[in-house]
Amino acid sequence: MPSFAKFVLKIIGHKALVKRLNEWENSEEGLIGICIETEKENIDKELMVLKREGIRWFKYSGGRTDTKGRKLMSMGAFPETQDMPFLNTAFRPSPRPKVGFVHPNSVVSIESISFGTSNHSGLIEELCDDPILKVYNGKGIQDLVFKYKK
Repeated sequence: MPSFAKFVLKIIGHKALVKRLNEWENSEEGLIGICIETEKENIDKELMVLKREGIRWFKYSGGRTDTKGRKLMSMGAFPETQDMPFLNTAFRPSPRPKVGFVHPNSVVSIESISFGTSNHSGLIEELCDDPILKVYNGKGIQDLVFKYKK
């Protein structure tokens, strides 16, 4: 993200977001964070959970162009606490491959991922009831296990 944009974010009170972005930019190669993605077109329910817990967030909307030239749109939020995943709606239109897709490296899906937090395990589990996500007391992504085509 451009330095000017980070400067503006700091001025309007989003220092925690800038800290997260800087950590991501300066991290070594590998897994640095996860996203809890809803299948809905909004994240209102999830934001109400953060509000109930007193956690501020930075909400955004945006898009990207996929490899097929389609403009994909979504919205999301970055919680100010650093040990929480960020939230995102599903992209519209959906870029997900058809059911039964096998990646060229033989991966068919993610079997499990372990994400560490020091204070928010129950909250993360409330936001994401997918059994693939394992939350542990710690920091960062500990394990990522893929399911391969047999």
